[in-house]
Amino acid sequence: LGTFVDKNDIANYASTAVKWALDKEYIKGYKDGDDVYMKPKNGATRAEMMAVLMRFVEDEHKTK
Repeated sequence: LGTFVDKNDIANYASTAVKWALDKEYIKGYKDGDDVYMKPKNGATRAEMMAVLMRFVEDEHKTK
């Protein structure tokens, strides 16, 4: 979470899940110039949630 400008806004209860999703590259954050934000207080759009779901499903169905 160290790369996100707003990392302190991520709730403690969510930090493990956020770290997992970042490690798996299911979520990426929002770039603004040289800064990257998580925007944890914003709601996710349907398109954003579908992108996360698609990355998860594709990752789970990779040939291992």
